[in-house]
Amino acid sequence: MMTFWDRSIGKIEYHHSITYHSEADIKLPYGKYSPSHSEQVTSTERDWSANKTGLIAWMASHCKYTYWPRFEFVTELKRHVPVDVYGKCGTAQCFPIFDDFARNCTHVLARYKFYLALENSECDEYITEKVWENALAEGAVPIVYGGRKETYQRLLPPKSFIHIGDFNSTKALAAYLQLLHSNNSLYNAYHAWRKYGSLQATQYPPLDPQLFCKTVPFTLAPPPQFKMAKNSGYFKNCRSLPGVHAKPGSLKSFVPWK
Repeated sequence: MMTFWDRSIGKIEYHHSITYHSEADIKLPYGKYSPSHSEQVTSTERDWSANKTGLIAWMASHCKYTYWPRFEFVTELKRHVPVDVYGKCGTAQCFPIFDDFARNCTHVLARYKFYLALENSECDEYITEKVWENALAEGAVPIVYGGRKETYQRLLPPKSFIHIGDFNSTKALAAYLQLLHSNNSLYNAYHAWRKYGSLQATQYPPLDPQLFCKTVPFTLAPPPQFKMAKNSGYFKNCRSLPGVHAKPGSLKSFVPWK
């Protein structure tokens, strides 16, 4: 989002980087999936559709300034299937009400079968707490978009998400969600990974003093040549130019990044 206010950020030179991206010198992803190489993590079968009183939820505070027509996409999806929208972009509320709803209202998401984990940027590996904390950790299946499907397949638990790029329209996506809603076996298949691995969701950025210990080796070694921010993985793996937000009405011409 900072590139919207100051595009010269791409001209910043640096020696080392600390970001969520795998090309960073010090990697700080929002979450991590670890497959188990021994016994199953969960040995008992569970119906993950049980006690789900809602179908789809979305929490968002940025309704306009996104790099793809996210709000218009959700509005169009709501024409075909019920979506409860929390935060500044909707009217649904959790109680008690907190100013920082994203941190204090995630407990309501356990009631839903699906969560719209839609990033505001179209960038590979930018997989935030929307997926890790709001969806997977709460037992909801994330409907994802931001990076290409291949990136999600590489970093998330196997068959744990639904990528909007697999569908030709919001109507087709809604029909598939209704199919999963009506078939517990198909829905539970998106939770099968829980028997064979576990995830670690991290409050971002991680406020851990030990983080600074990771920087020590870089301070002891001679500094390398300067790098430019726009040539880093942080920028190179984004679909659109930094700072260029989607215009109103652009959903009609929008084609998801696949």
